[in-house]
Amino acid sequence: MTDGGHQAENRIEAGSRSWSIAWLLVILAVYAAFRVPFVLKQLGGQDEQLFAPPGLTVAREGVPRIPFYPARHPDAFFYKADEAVFALPPGLFYLQAPFYLALPAGYPTGRWPCFLAGAVAIWLVYELARRVAGNMAGLWAAGLYGLSRVLFFAATMARPDQPCATCGLGAILLVWNYADTGRLRWVIAAGALLGLGMLCHPFAIIFCLLAGVWTLLIAARITKRLIAASLLTMTTLVVFALWLPLILAHRDAFEHQFFNNVLRPAGPGLTVRLLWPWPYVVHQARLLYEQAGAAQTGLMAVGVIVATLFAFRRSATSAERRLVALVWGGLYLLTAIQGFHPTKGYWCFTGALALAAAGVCLAKVLDRLKSRSAVAAAGLAVGVVALLIPESGLRTWWKQVVPTADARYDGPEFARRVVAELPSEGAYLADPEFVFELWLAGKNVTLRANPYDFQVERQPYDWLVVSRDGLRKEIPKQLEGELVRSFGPKDDPLACYAEVYRPQSTAKTSPSP
Repeated sequence: MTDGGHQAENRIEAGSRSWSIAWLLVILAVYAAFRVPFVLKQLGGQDEQLFAPPGLTVAREGVPRIPFYPARHPDAFFYKADEAVFALPPGLFYLQAPFYLALPAGYPTGRWPCFLAGAVAIWLVYELARRVAGNMAGLWAAGLYGLSRVLFFAATMARPDQPCATCGLGAILLVWNYADTGRLRWVIAAGALLGLGMLCHPFAIIFCLLAGVWTLLIAARITKRLIAASLLTMTTLVVFALWLPLILAHRDAFEHQFFNNVLRPAGPGLTVRLLWPWPYVVHQARLLYEQAGAAQTGLMAVGVIVATLFAFRRSATSAERRLVALVWGGLYLLTAIQGFHPTKGYWCFTGALALAAAGVCLAKVLDRLKSRSAVAAAGLAVGVVALLIPESGLRTWWKQVVPTADARYDGPEFARRVVAELPSEGAYLADPEFVFELWLAGKNVTLRANPYDFQVERQPYDWLVVSRDGLRKEIPKQLEGELVRSFGPKDDPLACYAEVYRPQSTAKTSPSP
């Protein structure tokens, strides 16, 4: 080819890449437009009472803790959490700290690292699929993941799942670079991200094993395989060891919390689960169904199956086979390692791999279909997007973006208004939705925790503040409270709602708030 031909080809490739990046920015803009309102307007939930406050105490004191959770039962998930939190590694809390230094304290501020991690994850999914099948595959994968429920919940709540998953996706792409170039610097960089992932959440072991096994299989010479695997392991451990000084300062709390929260719920030993993961398949499939919904679960399943069939063709590329191996490896490790653990958020990593595969398949199918019938291709594309609309939170989003005088759809503002009308004196028990705001207001407050879940001794109280969740669990009845006031419309399930109780023995002799 002549120099002029090479230049023309380079211009075409650069132009294709430019429009692809432009469309990726559109996808990220849509993600922001539909998810930022949830970050700003949702009441606390999904264990945020456990994962948002420690970032604030890191910013103020340097130590992550939950000041309103004085658990002392030895089986408590958060034993001595008011002194230091070790139920999970502290990576999220240190990511939150700069935001708390710059923004007002509250649940929304604790969510920003997760939202930004979600945006980075969309780009990483784009890059993963693009390497397999080109720009359109990357865009479809990014769009599917950006609108998915596996990302929705993980990226809009103050939980460590999404930052952890984003580290994993980045590490996988860096190992991919090593597979393509053979340069060990990519292994070291991948190890650093694996260590950061471990500092966010123990479910990082899923992609640590995935990256480790892959690294062992890449090089032709056994010595280079061992060198690469050793570098990956050592870098991961060095970064993860940044947690060690905090552990040594609070050994008792660490030993109780980490065992009770991480090791015990998963079930039998890890070796048993790795060798025989089948008992946990149905459980993990049910968690995915509950998290993603029927349509999106079906989309992921079909995408993985079709991608697998494509990978078995003679014409399949090594990149296609790599992606399929990563997807199935991720599914196996998630099932085996998590076992019967009840948390659904861990699917934000494996779901990203599955949707990357779905994006690759969809781009290929649409490309072939377009040559036969552009109308049919457009119909399929619209149909796939339509699968993402149900249960995407559009109704709640609309309520949040349209202002109301009573802040019924603005969770943080609603909580502030409730707290402002409550007495300054007395001991409070509060549901997760309101406990952080009460503590920020200087109230003497303890988290109302479910004894079955958290093994917290019953605390005496003067005021009990409950949400819809507390009412469903009949907390006022269990704690022998008598209603003295309610806030918000009870008959609107999308609106914020709170009830305030006093113990029955004092309700008739004390003034209402």
